[in-house]
Amino acid sequence: MNYFFASAVGSNRIAVGNISLTNTAGTVTYAYMAIGANTARNAFFTVPADKNGYITHWQASSGTSSGTHYTQVRILATSHSGILYPGIFLVVDECGVQNNGIGFNYPIALRFPATCDIKIAALSDSVSANANVMGTLFGWYE
Repeated sequence: MNYFFASAVGSNRIAVGNISLTNTAGTVTYAYMAIGANTARNAFFTVPADKNGYITHWQASSGTSSGTHYTQVRILATSHSGILYPGIFLVVDECGVQNNGIGFNYPIALRFPATCDIKIAALSDSVSANANVMGTLFGWYE
C-alpha cells in the first residue's frame, strides 16, 4: 500500500484543507489528502525488483450525492503479457459503477513482472459530479 500521512497535527487532528503531494515543480500530483482526513491512501503499487506480483481480486465503488453520475474505474499496469512498458499504463481490467460497488475474482491470478507499476484510476462522467470513488486490489508478490 502506498500512502502518506500527517505526522504533525493541530488540535483537531485532521487536515483543515486539501493537501497534495507533488513533484518539486508542482506539475505532477502523486497523491491527495482531502480536508477532514489525516491519511492519503492511494491505489498504486510497484512490484519489487526480483519478484512477480499477482492479483486475485479487485473491487471498486463510486457514488455521488445526486445519484445521477457514473464512474469508469480501471486497473492499469506498465506491462502487457509479461513485457514491461515503463511509463505507459495499459488497461488490465475496467468497469463502470454508479452509486454502487462491484468486485471481480480471478480464479487464475493475474501476473505482473518485477518493477511493474499497477494502479487503479477513475474517471467520472462529469467534472462537477463530485464522485466519491474507492478501489482495492488483493494479491501478493513472491
